[in-house]
Amino acid sequence: MALDFTPELDAVLMVGGRGVRLRPLTNTCPKPLLEVGGKPILEHILEDLIAAGFKRFCLAVHYKAQSFQNFFQDGRQWGVSIEYLHEEKRLGTAGALGLLRDKVTKSTLVMNGDLLTDVNFAEIVEHHEQCQAVATMCVIQYQIQLPYGIVELEGDLISNVCEKPVLHAYANAGIYVLSPEAVSRIPRGEHFDMPQLFNCLREEGQKTVAYVIKGQWTDIGDRNELERVRRQFSTTIAEVATTPYLKTDTPAREA
Repeated sequence: MALDFTPELDAVLMVGGRGVRLRPLTNTCPKPLLEVGGKPILEHILEDLIAAGFKRFCLAVHYKAQSFQNFFQDGRQWGVSIEYLHEEKRLGTAGALGLLRDKVTKSTLVMNGDLLTDVNFAEIVEHHEQCQAVATMCVIQYQIQLPYGIVELEGDLISNVCEKPVLHAYANAGIYVLSPEAVSRIPRGEHFDMPQLFNCLREEGQKTVAYVIKGQWTDIGDRNELERVRRQFSTTIAEVATTPYLKTDTPAREA
């Protein structure tokens, strides 16, 4: 369901990563502009946000910044406004927002530019506002199957043995809603990551909440995931990812 925001809710799309795990594809094309289903990943994101009522966008660019400007220009083709924030150096997953303090005057959606999801963006914003939160983080249920039997000890005594258990946790989904107060905590021009911001707010006693994504979500982080999405996208995005997301390991994520 689309939601008419008054005024239009801004969205900041973080697209400055080098996509090192997708090399050599990203040697010439930034990851968010890689093609899936006949159009760039970022265009899918943009269209979904527009359908939810977003009108004004900012792309936080760094690596191959001109490629984004050449493709999206000022957003007029999509009936929206797009501007660009150039990171002279990598500022982390939240640092670029420190340069936008004066422009963030209301709750703002922030999203990584390499995700495909069927999440209801309007519902995320409604959840943030209803909770009266300073910051909201979208999360997904994540399952990790350990490759070994796990032994629990009490001193030298074995209290339990569990063969290759599946651990359950919630993982950061790379989608946020931040209030101006939250953005004001981000240092200007310094490297700063989203976990730092949420921990800082929590330590200050500020209200930070989670929105659990019930639908489909995928992070196009490596070549295998990209090819899987490309194969399945032509059928339906509902087949792109499963929830809960099951992996046997947890590789470090590098944008």
